[in-house]
Amino acid sequence: MRENTITMLVLGALCLLISQIVSAATLGPLDNFLIQGESDGWQGSSDRGAYWLENPSQEGAIRYFYTPYVEGDGGKRHLSIDVDVSNTTTSARAGLLYGLKGNPLRYFMLLFGRGGEVELYRRDQDGVNLLMSATTKPLRGFNRVEMREKRGSVELYVNGKSMGSIESNGVGEGSIGIAAMGVGRFGFANYVEAAPSGGLLDNF
Repeated sequence: MRENTITMLVLGALCLLISQIVSAATLGPLDNFLIQGESDGWQGSSDRGAYWLENPSQEGAIRYFYTPYVEGDGGKRHLSIDVDVSNTTTSARAGLLYGLKGNPLRYFMLLFGRGGEVELYRRDQDGVNLLMSATTKPLRGFNRVEMREKRGSVELYVNGKSMGSIESNGVGEGSIGIAAMGVGRFGFANYVEAAPSGGLLDNF
């Protein structure tokens, strides 16, 4: 009887450990900056290798997470994230945050919508403005959003398809990460950052 009790306790502990591992966020360096639970109307959670961010009611609200910029890393970075926006409103978007700087606050966002919308936004002293809009055929579930720095410009891709590029004096500078905009439940997985040398910093 005692051996059976010990076995059950061990199995219970293993099940709990496996559950914790499965539910852990796996976005590499971003894990330390993600919210778990409620924060400012947004709800964050992790499940089976993906991070889920939910905004139940704040239309047009923006939430992002980023890692600090390290001088010397910029100019040749490759960034990508898989996003699931199937459980969001038609105007909701999710994707990558790029070139975040403060004083004044400014950044870019390359975002994807559930109808295949691909949009590039810029935040500066004039607010958040749409710079580019295109469409592509969405995949079921997760879709990959990607940005590649190259020779003073940033090339934009969705599911491996080129969606254009942008040129800016700030290419290679600023923090990078993920972003969501609008109402719904946003999924994030397989976050990738590539080093200037071409080697992977993180691939989760």
